[in-house]
Amino acid sequence: MSDNIRRIGGYITATRRTRALYEKMAEKTASALGITKPEADVILFLVNNPGLDTATDVVAYRGVSKGYVSKAVELLVGKGLLAVQPDAHDRRVQRMTLQKDAAPLVEALHAMQDSFFAQLCRGISRQELEAYWATQQKMLKNVERAATAPE
Repeated sequence: MSDNIRRIGGYITATRRTRALYEKMAEKTASALGITKPEADVILFLVNNPGLDTATDVVAYRGVSKGYVSKAVELLVGKGLLAVQPDAHDRRVQRMTLQKDAAPLVEALHAMQDSFFAQLCRGISRQELEAYWATQQKMLKNVERAATAPE
């Protein structure tokens, strides 16, 4: 087996484990806040991605199903944490806005993300992180180029 094959396997495994840790931490935090994981995902998506405020945006960028988002939105609206209004230019588009009562949840969910990042980066210097981020961006561009290339 070549070193590249081993590295690819290690990368895939590391990615899965990283995502599993994040999901576990998010689930635990959501539960402590009295919301579901999908509700937490929608809240974090909206607060972390200004200008992306439709269910279609959440589905496209988070890679989750319409049903996952729809149920979360319904629950958040019911709790008064989220408002949904038709777009001024296209009434078929529904814009979501977090309400003031969501602020304590946003704070707790951001604290969870900070904790996750701190655990992920423990023992890694700022210089190493910068090199990693730069390399990751190059790799993502390569993936996008390969994914859109004609076969």
